[in-house]
Amino acid sequence: MKTKATAIVTSGILAASMLQLMPTSVFAADEAYLIRDKWGYCTTANYVESEHFVIFYGNNDTTGQVNDAFLQRNLADYEKLWQCYTQYLSMENLNVDMYGNSTQKYKTNVYLTYTGLDQYPDGWAFMSAEDGYGIEIISPNAMLDELTIAHEFGHVVTLHQKAWVDQDITGAWWEPLANWFREMYLGSEYYDGTTQTCWFEPYIRNLSLTLPHGRNYYEVWPFLVYMSYNPDNLSGLGIDSVKRLISEAQPGEYPFDTITRLFGTDAQDVLGHYAKRMATFNFGAKDAYRSQFQSKLSQSPFFWNLFYTVLEDNGDGWLQSPQEEAPMQSGINIMPLTITGDTISVDLKGLSNDSNAGWRACIVTVDQAGNEHYSDLFDSGERMTVSANGAVSAYLTVTGTPKDLYDINAFHKDNVSSYKTGTERQRYPYAVKLTGAQVQQSGGYSKGSGHIHANGGGWVADSASVADSVYVGPDAMVLGNATLTGNVRVEDHAIVANSVTASDQVIISGHAVVDGGGMIYDNGWVFGSVALSGNVLIGDSAVVSNSCKVSGNAKILQKAFLAEAVTVSDNAVIKGNAYLYGKGSYSGQAIVDGDYSNEQTKNSGVGFGWLDDYGWHDTEDGILAGYTFTEKTDTWAQDTYAATNALQQGAQWESQRTSANGVLSFDGADDYVMLDDTVIRSKDLQISLAALWKGGTAKQNLFWFGDETAYMAFTPCNENGVAELTITDGQTTEHLTASAPLVKGEWSKITIRIIDGKGTLLINGSQADSNRLSLTPLAVMSAAQDDYAFLGKGMTDRNFKGAVDYMNFYFKEVEEPQITYSGSEAADDTDPGVSGIRGDVNADGQFSIADLVMMQKYLIRGGTLTDWQQGDLYEDGVIDAKDLVLMRRMLSEQRA
Repeated sequence: MKTKATAIVTSGILAASMLQLMPTSVFAADEAYLIRDKWGYCTTANYVESEHFVIFYGNNDTTGQVNDAFLQRNLADYEKLWQCYTQYLSMENLNVDMYGNSTQKYKTNVYLTYTGLDQYPDGWAFMSAEDGYGIEIISPNAMLDELTIAHEFGHVVTLHQKAWVDQDITGAWWEPLANWFREMYLGSEYYDGTTQTCWFEPYIRNLSLTLPHGRNYYEVWPFLVYMSYNPDNLSGLGIDSVKRLISEAQPGEYPFDTITRLFGTDAQDVLGHYAKRMATFNFGAKDAYRSQFQSKLSQSPFFWNLFYTVLEDNGDGWLQSPQEEAPMQSGINIMPLTITGDTISVDLKGLSNDSNAGWRACIVTVDQAGNEHYSDLFDSGERMTVSANGAVSAYLTVTGTPKDLYDINAFHKDNVSSYKTGTERQRYPYAVKLTGAQVQQSGGYSKGSGHIHANGGGWVADSASVADSVYVGPDAMVLGNATLTGNVRVEDHAIVANSVTASDQVIISGHAVVDGGGMIYDNGWVFGSVALSGNVLIGDSAVVSNSCKVSGNAKILQKAFLAEAVTVSDNAVIKGNAYLYGKGSYSGQAIVDGDYSNEQTKNSGVGFGWLDDYGWHDTEDGILAGYTFTEKTDTWAQDTYAATNALQQGAQWESQRTSANGVLSFDGADDYVMLDDTVIRSKDLQISLAALWKGGTAKQNLFWFGDETAYMAFTPCNENGVAELTITDGQTTEHLTASAPLVKGEWSKITIRIIDGKGTLLINGSQADSNRLSLTPLAVMSAAQDDYAFLGKGMTDRNFKGAVDYMNFYFKEVEEPQITYSGSEAADDTDPGVSGIRGDVNADGQFSIADLVMMQKYLIRGGTLTDWQQGDLYEDGVIDAKDLVLMRRMLSEQRA
């Protein structure tokens, strides 16, 4: 059927209705836009046209949408978009051959799927190209308002700006750019609808990831909106900056490099200024953004956890970014602050193995009237101070800005750019020192009607059911209709809300949120409920929601987010910044880490990446985390399999020490390593490590997990002169004690097993002690107020002097690493800051007959030596009769 006559009438009607929007040049004869009919649809199908568009459709519309009113409305919408994108956003050459083969202007072809067109039978909505011209292929069902066509036509416009065509590095930028076109249209005078924004939820719950990343790339358009409105009046930015970005880019040029080259403002500074505005969405359609955010918080309060960052207190005066959500390049951390002084000061310290690392930070304050005030941007090694007078709220923003930006392709998978070792998804951890403010610890939820729980003093809603045996800590909350039974513990600032059942020995700790409920599709729509059982641990800032099931010894840690109907069981660990959804199932000893996002069934290995078939890697049996120190590092010791890296606080990497290759050395003064406490949080745990102890004072701490009261610690030599593990929850204290100290100057292989209530200490493959233990590492860490995990130091002033070759953590009994050592070093019994006197076993500062008396009592009746090392006069690491003989001889010589 031919419809040319109808099309002409339609075109005339549209032309009249659009007259006020058309520049006069459109009607000049030499500016006429022709129809380009590649498939002959003008004669074999149907078409309607306006000044700049022609819509082709077939004779079999299965959608039931296509009629004259539908066609006229869409042509009118397309014309408004054309005007907006060319006149307001300065885009050019939308209707000419992009290859320059012709100067003739043609209308943009729009092909309707599901209407019987043989070349375009189906498909929702997408852009393509024909003979150098952009086209749209779209279902009538996608054209019920102009928002979809605003996006798809944005692709056509991008094509005709040419610079981003066939450029691999900009591939992931096309979708956010198309959404930017739509968003700018919504804010323009050309749009007369009621939608204020299409918002960007997936972006702000993945804010620490690079911009764009596979998990957020559709929604990172706010950065382009910021550039367009330029609220900070940065050089070169403005309403035409995006047009220049996509038309003046050089081949293969990374967009941030294009920004620096074109506009004269470093992209790092642009990112820093943009990040500060994201704290309160103070740019573009800010009222709409804020309204959407508040609506989301009201609907899903756990969104607070996903958006904001809570810094970790490592006990040294600095607050550290959690490594799993430290910003990638162009990623952002936003920390809400509680104001405590008249001024707020922040010292920033970068923590990265990358010498190219950089950061941009800003302090944001908001006054009673809602006006934002911004500090200057600052970097690592700098301090910023602002007035807090009149401020009612404040934020700290930090974004990752390497000195020389890395080219990042959001579509690269782990076989091209490894999450663990590549630059494209590298994170940039940092630490801050705050004065005049504190980091807010939780948000989103309110108590409502409820009462204090007798066991722990936490808040329980009257609608919840919490057994007397359940512990709810003083800062924790149980809300909604949650049901908790057995020995469940809700600790720290954790929140359990709504449709949740938890039983057995489940622990929810840290800032974690478990929020059940909502409609889930399972062969029909049903109301979901979260179920937790067994020895499950939900910790750190993790979120478990909807209808997820977690059981066995599974752990959900760090910034992991479980949604919909995911199942996690056995000894699986979900951590990092992972996002699990759908009906994914993770069991056995699967580990999900990093920026993993997928719906899969896995029971082994460790996985990274967004929809990444290359992201799964084999692991060692039973492993939780392992450190071999093989690679040279100065800040972070790398986890061998997953990404739970360890922060070096002065500990120095050495390529070789006696027969060991790749070790960390400790000076006994202030060197140590900060481990992530998640490696300790296990009911059953095996720790295997190799240590070379150089000697020095007794009671040095090889490792210490917990705080001053509740801890698990190992010393190479206690006050009685023997190696010992101590484990205590502050009430019960238990030991695994060897019969001798570690040998000075030699490598010792040490394995500690606490499994099924039995504790075993192995030294160099031989059992040094074995006892039943009532305590578990998980129980100790639950009892501790501060969850420190130190290698090389403890909560006392006796730090370890020597070296560590490897340190592995397992959730079950496994064979020790098959490593043998040879050679030795001379012992070094000096101790930095402590001057020992040879023979002074009672540590009173002098060598006298009193020391001989103490030594005799120790050997005869099993007494104690205050400083046994000063009594090891024979220097064989053991206190025995030979030392007593030498002590008598020394005293005789002293009297003579």
